[in-house]
Amino acid sequence: MTAAGFCVLLLFAFIHASWNYLSKKADGGVPFIWLFTAIAAVVYTPLAIGVVIYEKPEIGIWQLVIIMASILAHLGFFPVLQKGSNKGDLSLVYPIARGTGPLLTCVLAVIVLARH
Repeated sequence: MTAAGFCVLLLFAFIHASWNYLSKKADGGVPFIWLFTAIAAVVYTPLAIGVVIYEKPEIGIWQLVIIMASILAHLGFFPVLQKGSNKGDLSLVYPIARGTGPLLTCVLAVIVLARH
């Protein structure tokens, strides 16, 4: 890894940790969640449009179903994470919350791919 890559990695790790700390301290509930979701949508929409224009991915019905499932999963995840971080210690709640996604992904992959 180059020094520049390592510095970028450290910067984003700091930003990520700061975000989680501020999220816990905000105690904002649903309005806070909707605000950061709206900001993320504004920030990432141009990137998504750029990917569609330049990469021209094939987006069929199954891709749209997966996209919608991901949106719904995140709409459920964020309120649960916010509530958990407000009620519990962030150093306990956050690793459990972040580990649940990969765990569920692996379980679903085994279930789906075992049929094929």
